[in-house]
Amino acid sequence: MVQPEEGALARRIVALERGVKELTNLLTLGLVGSDAEATLRQHSALLGALIGDVTLGNVLTGPFPGVDSSMAIRYADPVGAATPTDYKAGSINTKSAETDAVFGTGTVRAVPFYMPGKPNLVYRISAKVITAGAGGESVRLGIYANDGNVKPTHLLLDAGEIDVSTTGMKTIAIKESFPRGLLWLVATMEGNARMVTIDGGTTGVWALLGEQAGTLIAGWKADHTYGSLPEQFGVGGAFTQTTTVIAMWLSFLQGGWS
Repeated sequence: MVQPEEGALARRIVALERGVKELTNLLTLGLVGSDAEATLRQHSALLGALIGDVTLGNVLTGPFPGVDSSMAIRYADPVGAATPTDYKAGSINTKSAETDAVFGTGTVRAVPFYMPGKPNLVYRISAKVITAGAGGESVRLGIYANDGNVKPTHLLLDAGEIDVSTTGMKTIAIKESFPRGLLWLVATMEGNARMVTIDGGTTGVWALLGEQAGTLIAGWKADHTYGSLPEQFGVGGAFTQTTTVIAMWLSFLQGGWS
């Protein structure tokens, strides 16, 4: 037999559920304003208390913060920005000490980059030359997809070449959107220019690949004869982890898709 108090409580819960549903529908249709929103929050909190669901009570403090991490939030430059905003691959929103190295020819190297949901419209990809190479030498940059096991897989963009016969930040203008999530920025070079690098032994890196013998793994490398980037990173899956990669940066504009 249902006790009178239990019956009254059950009727109250049903009435509150109905009221919350009706107010939600009205708000969705735009037929009521802020007063109804406050009432909805109060009813939802009371309903949560009655049925023992503490999460409903949190509506009194407003909506929950977004679940995006700082890796998924990026500033979009205005069109024609005099000083572009660059985001470095292989780091987690920190400025790592810069090292430099000569890689020479014969390899393609990949470093991780987390693509935000929005903006994900990339308008430039960059690398930095410390000591110039000979005239006519260059570095080719691109972007690869992730295979689901923290490795680069198929080619998304062969961005082209930067001239490394002079020093400074070298940029390739692009206008491409990429899917949200882990991607791989890659570089392959000819000649002996000295480039800014990410070095797992001496600088802070995004330790996505862990460490070996106390040295952080910065990315992946594969054998590659200089030229257009291959459709698959590492022919036949033949590539290895590396502690040193060429540093690369991306810059964003408003827009894109996720």
